[in-house]
Amino acid sequence: MEARTSDNQATIVVPTTTLMLLLLGVLVFLGIYQMEPPSVVSADAAPTVFSADRAMQHVQAIAQNPRPVGSAESAAARDYIVAQLNSLGLEPEVQATDVTRTLRNGQESSARIQNVLARIEGTANTNNAVAIAGHYDSVERAAGASDDASAIGAMLETARAMLAGNPPSNDVIFIFTDAEERGLLGAQAFIDQHPWAPDVKVVLNFEARGTTGPSYMFETSDNNGWLVRQFAQAAPNAVGYSFTFDIYQLLPNDTDLTVFRAADKAGIGFAFIDGYINYHLPTDNLANLNPRSVQHHGNYMLSLAQQMANTSLDTVQEPNRVYFSLFGLIIHYPASWNLLLMIITLIAFLAVLVLGFRRRRLTALGLLAGFFIFLLVLIVTLASIFAFSYIIPVLGVEPINMLNGATYNWNLFAISYVCLALGITSALYVAFRKRVLFNNLLVGAWLWWLIFQIATTFLLPGTSYLFTWPLLISLIALVVRFRAEDEDAPRPTVVLALLPAISGILLMTPLIRGLFVALFLPIYVPVLLFVVLLLGLLLPHLTMITRRYRWALPIAAIVIGINLFLFAALTAGVGA
Repeated sequence: MEARTSDNQATIVVPTTTLMLLLLGVLVFLGIYQMEPPSVVSADAAPTVFSADRAMQHVQAIAQNPRPVGSAESAAARDYIVAQLNSLGLEPEVQATDVTRTLRNGQESSARIQNVLARIEGTANTNNAVAIAGHYDSVERAAGASDDASAIGAMLETARAMLAGNPPSNDVIFIFTDAEERGLLGAQAFIDQHPWAPDVKVVLNFEARGTTGPSYMFETSDNNGWLVRQFAQAAPNAVGYSFTFDIYQLLPNDTDLTVFRAADKAGIGFAFIDGYINYHLPTDNLANLNPRSVQHHGNYMLSLAQQMANTSLDTVQEPNRVYFSLFGLIIHYPASWNLLLMIITLIAFLAVLVLGFRRRRLTALGLLAGFFIFLLVLIVTLASIFAFSYIIPVLGVEPINMLNGATYNWNLFAISYVCLALGITSALYVAFRKRVLFNNLLVGAWLWWLIFQIATTFLLPGTSYLFTWPLLISLIALVVRFRAEDEDAPRPTVVLALLPAISGILLMTPLIRGLFVALFLPIYVPVLLFVVLLLGLLLPHLTMITRRYRWALPIAAIVIGINLFLFAALTAGVGA
């Protein structure tokens, strides 16, 4: 797929270019759409079904005002939860006790907490229990409709739905914790002092770091193999990626699950994080809470509680697994397979090199040039956007960040950064394409994918799939390309373009989008490392798109990126 074309090929190149543009757009859309939360189930649904409409009635009842620990609003929320559990025929109890916990920063936090607990007895009489946890307190400046009244509403609706169906085999314990915002004090009090704590074998913890978006399975305890298998079997509309398991272990973040994990309880943590602009602020209110996110919470909660409550809990810890979701399905395999997959990819890469050299599609110096050109592209792209981020504010156009670090119009800024990365990367490759054979540029860029795959295999095993499968699939396509008799044969070229696009975009999009959502503007630039890596995988696309009008894509992408950045900054006004 060289840059040169003949006049006879012009009729083939133009529609192929259009096809590739449409393909990229459709794949990016699908990559994002696959994470959409499910539709809301109405309040008149069958009693055994989870309904966000019914759950939202509970959220509305307790999330009118902030509920910091010890406040009158907190007491009112506690009393409401107790009354609702009583109305279901359960026998709730309030664990009122003093607790002190040492935080990550070394300081101690203390409070008088009042956890609310309820238990659905199982038929097996084993005392093995599945625990569902969420906190009913909020920070002082937020009504906490999402954080974490959404979980409370989902827990009450889940308890109702479970009681409407067949009784479970194992016990199910509902733990409505207090003082999570003060340092996980309610969870600590339960683990340290409550007689039910030893019965808990597995914990499902539900949180929110925003007000909308999909509910991610973002955290697990170590030795998560059993947990991942249960999640894959039972969870509908599943959204979960093992790269979040790797990343979360490196962050100084805590949830109630932190306490349960420290007590050697197996557990899974769920949260929706879109709408981070509202996190811990007065705008975390009922108006901004998306009921579809509550539905996603509830779908997980009910299905997993039913699955685990009717499964043996004698062994709930197995070796870690690599997992990722595709259109609601969880694909998973033992992390121990990573080494084998790395060896297979190495062999495939070496086979491609041998075939490329034998067929004179690759040269040693050209391959070395392609390797260092991609490094140069990476450095220049990130450095240019980093410099742009600091030059623009000097001119009086500055993004607005909230106290929680969130950025107004974050989605527009994210798209602008991606456009700038696309423009700069494609411009550099257009400039180098006449000096280095395309195959050398391509394999040189993919060699970096191999390096990242090897590194993640040993350092971040849950992240390795991001590089393993797109690279392995792309190498197969490249073998087809190298075996083509005609250097410019259109059929292998299309195959070469399709396979890396499908595998790379569908797997990388959730990571890139998730990092943009979870982070804030000053550190958006490092996220572009993955964007540029993805563009390196998609060099066949860039070549097709820029084949006839070489500078159209780079110029258009850079202009769109700059204008989007300016528009996002200039329209990010702070309201009342």
